[in-house]
Amino acid sequence: MKNNFDTNESESTDQSGKYELVDVDFSLRRLGGDSRLLNEIVQIFFEDSPEMMRELAVAVKAFDARGARHSAHALRGLVSNFGESEAVELVRKIELAAKEDDMVSARRYYDDFRDKYETLHRELTDLVS
Repeated sequence: MKNNFDTNESESTDQSGKYELVDVDFSLRRLGGDSRLLNEIVQIFFEDSPEMMRELAVAVKAFDARGARHSAHALRGLVSNFGESEAVELVRKIELAAKEDDMVSARRYYDDFRDKYETLHRELTDLVS
């Protein structure tokens, strides 16, 4: 699959300001510059995150703190591969609110996170197209 982040070790992707949520340079540094591995992680995001989001939505709407905490934790791990963004912070807040059994706050954070998730999905689509 074509991507916009192929680089060799001496080049910078110079895409730091292109995206709101995706930090390509951060991701590549974290992966030792391996753009193929980053592409695989993006593909895992596309394959796994829709179901993870569905599970999180169900748990939050049902005030299922344990389910929300579990789903938010898994999503945080996946989303954090693309930088320390507002999306990561929001899903972390969902996880912490659920841990405290504060599902009113978790639901509020979820609404904000859902918007950031959609932005992240669009940015990653652009990145690999």
